[in-house]
Amino acid sequence: MSVWEFGLNHSVLETNLVLLSYAYPSYDFDQIASFSIGERDARLLFIRKKLFGQILQNTSNCTACGQKIEWETSVDELELQSINEEARLSPIDLNYKKRQISFRLPNSKDILELKDQDNMAIQEQQLIRNCIVASTLTSKQIENIPKDLKNKIVQKMEEIDPQANIVMNLSCPECENTWNANFDIVQYLWTELNDWAVQLMQDVYVLASNFGWAEQDILEMNRFRRGLYLAMTSR
Repeated sequence: MSVWEFGLNHSVLETNLVLLSYAYPSYDFDQIASFSIGERDARLLFIRKKLFGQILQNTSNCTACGQKIEWETSVDELELQSINEEARLSPIDLNYKKRQISFRLPNSKDILELKDQDNMAIQEQQLIRNCIVASTLTSKQIENIPKDLKNKIVQKMEEIDPQANIVMNLSCPECENTWNANFDIVQYLWTELNDWAVQLMQDVYVLASNFGWAEQDILEMNRFRRGLYLAMTSR
């Protein structure tokens, strides 16, 4: 509930980082924000499984006919890498036209820096620049990173940190159109957390109105007992 209240006045990404801070108290907020995107999302998937279970309910709209489709996915199906931040801390070296580049994986700090920038092309350029820790590139190449170099860097990032980019292959049962959709655990988990919290507050209202109990007493009940009392109010 504390994380949910925080999320009402902060971005979805910041809220998920706070959730990670609660789940992994041995790390401070700065350390958690420094996790690679894939490391962060692997941990969020683990938290999701602990909070709401294995099965995820998904929806999307066909890109051709607009038909809404629904399907189930398990958390296990989406887990593309193990939780191990140490494995992804070392800089990555790359050769490009006799130039040497050393870069790190992007993290949540990088994403937060880009939150006020709407232009996707500028976002990509800035993100890559932020991740380059050393290079023999010319100042012109750094200012405007060549497309082929950007693609090489992104490809290497995805190989090392695959959890950062989950792509689902979808098909429409109505028109047979196929398309790819990205799965974003950050947004998905916040939506679930918000739905859960709103429902819980509604349950508190019903029980407090019917029995006169204090909010804290109701929140301290387990889900099973709350459910039994809620059932009594509908008789």
